[in-house]
Amino acid sequence: MRGGFCILRDERILACDSGFLRLLWEVDGAEVFGKPLPEICPEDIRVLLVEALVRATQSRGLSSFRLGETYAVAVPLFEEGGGMLCLAAVLPERALSPWHPPLRHPSVFAFFQDPLGRIAAVSEGFTGVFGGRSEFDFPEDVTCYLSPVEISRARRAFVRLAAGQPILGEYYIFRNSDSRDPIPARVTAIPVFRKGGEFFGVVGYVTPFFPEGEHPLTLEEVLATLRSLEKKLESLAEKGTQSPGENALSSLARLTPRQVEVLRALALGHSTREAAQLLGLSTNTVETHRRLIMRKLNLPSLAHLVRAAVFLGLVPENPWEDSRNP
Repeated sequence: MRGGFCILRDERILACDSGFLRLLWEVDGAEVFGKPLPEICPEDIRVLLVEALVRATQSRGLSSFRLGETYAVAVPLFEEGGGMLCLAAVLPERALSPWHPPLRHPSVFAFFQDPLGRIAAVSEGFTGVFGGRSEFDFPEDVTCYLSPVEISRARRAFVRLAAGQPILGEYYIFRNSDSRDPIPARVTAIPVFRKGGEFFGVVGYVTPFFPEGEHPLTLEEVLATLRSLEKKLESLAEKGTQSPGENALSSLARLTPRQVEVLRALALGHSTREAAQLLGLSTNTVETHRRLIMRKLNLPSLAHLVRAAVFLGLVPENPWEDSRNP
């Protein structure tokens, strides 16, 4: 079993993914949504969901717990105006699930209730990362939080989600709605359904990628990072090589969020002048960033810069897949 998740309002399921329906013995959606949990859930799943509701009510952040051989994640999602939904993920032990990463990294969550990117509810950390007055008062359209170079790709992603295709760990560049500073992040988004498989919306979480020196760390995080680096050094000493994924991560860590944004714009085919207009910068600033990027990544030419952007996952390998016009 891979596990699944649902959106709860009080003790009734508002929507869920296909994995959660399988946990309920693959019953039809019409038999699940809007009904009290005791009428639709096996006892072990019902106990997990009730506990998730309790934890979401008592805590404003993500909490995880275990009952028997099953893990669960509970996240309160706040609607505009002050209402609250509960995101509950159920993860059987050793299940491969996209909901394990939020347990290990700081992530923010959002619930989109239509295929156009309209935000219906967000976790408490959302406005802390992306700006805005409060979790109860946020722009409806997710494109308000995206870098201009990402808007066309995000719209196509919502078309894929509406067709039932999840997005797992894709790289996007967001912007803080107050400061307009770029925020590179990994995105996982999963479609949710109701009543016989009808598309209802999207649940997603965003894990910001803070380059070195851009994000203050607690002592615990520093110690954890040092332990992780020690293990990596031991592993590299044994293997004598470094994986492409580790190379990509270390390369991205050398760039500031603004430089990542400029790199993506140039790799998409924009000229320096076009990139400056798109990002709201001067041409001299874009040119300075380009030189710094090439120096930091040791790139001899613009062609190598484009290849680096493909390798880092900032642009697709297929040159026809991404439009230059947001």
